[in-house]
Amino acid sequence: MVSESVLEVHGLTKVFRVPRRRAEPFVAVRDVSFTLGHGEVVALVGESGSGKTTIGRMLAGIETPTEGSIRLSEESAERSGRSLRQRVQMVFQDPYAALNPFNRISYTISRPIINYHQMNNAAALERAREILGTVQLIPADEYLEKRPHQLSGGQRQRVVIARALAASPEIVIADEPVSMLDVSIRADVLRLLRDLLDQKKVSAMLYITHDLLSARLLAQRIMVLYRGNVVEIGETETLLTNPLHPYTKLLWSAIPNPRRAAEGKAMVIPTAGTGDIPKHGCPFAPRCPLADERCQVEMPPLEERTNQHAVACHMVEGV
Repeated sequence: MVSESVLEVHGLTKVFRVPRRRAEPFVAVRDVSFTLGHGEVVALVGESGSGKTTIGRMLAGIETPTEGSIRLSEESAERSGRSLRQRVQMVFQDPYAALNPFNRISYTISRPIINYHQMNNAAALERAREILGTVQLIPADEYLEKRPHQLSGGQRQRVVIARALAASPEIVIADEPVSMLDVSIRADVLRLLRDLLDQKKVSAMLYITHDLLSARLLAQRIMVLYRGNVVEIGETETLLTNPLHPYTKLLWSAIPNPRRAAEGKAMVIPTAGTGDIPKHGCPFAPRCPLADERCQVEMPPLEERTNQHAVACHMVEGV
């Protein structure tokens, strides 16, 4: 495990309130805490609507937390908004929507360089060439004068990654970066993200995904999120070979695996339950076949069960 943290998150909570309506506030993220170490990739895994992107947007300074703290290498993010935006950059899911269709690639990449590093246009353009080489868009001069519509989806996503690198960030938040790409090029983009850490272009990465297989390829640790709550966190191989929470088992069992089925090791998929989410209990209780009365009224705490493997489940002994 890593020893020194690049990022420390404590009690991160985000509540969305609808003005002029009587609807109850929506808790998108609830009391999330974790660290990112030097050279580490942590995968944030969960289905759509689990709060993954909201966490990423708060870390990047796009959304303001309702509660909690974010600390970057001994510096509180609240004290330096511009520093946070420079030191934490996002790679967005949709490479088609993430780029201004009217701007040439040269402008897209050079503007962050000029803004954050006070370089002149010529120096910024030269630096843009270097960054395009880093993301394997070579020769760079063939791409600089193109616009997004002249690029493939994979090339656009590499430009999005290059734009994030232009700020020289410490941390990259990759939000479903391969979900909209052809299967044939997903592995190349994942390999590129891994190379950024190996080559020390960035210090750490938060990888947001719903896909446990890609998380297994890229991340040292996995954090499983359900309706804004961390339900399980642990080292990747430990968590995937011995998932403890029923929701983690649901995600893992949803991946087709003929060998696992043939060996009789297929996990039981929790049935989709009915009823409202308990106001004070476990949010997964309506879908969990193991839930009892305690699960309906008491939120399970996130507790370490084995070395560096924590789960939030009252029924973990029976899981």
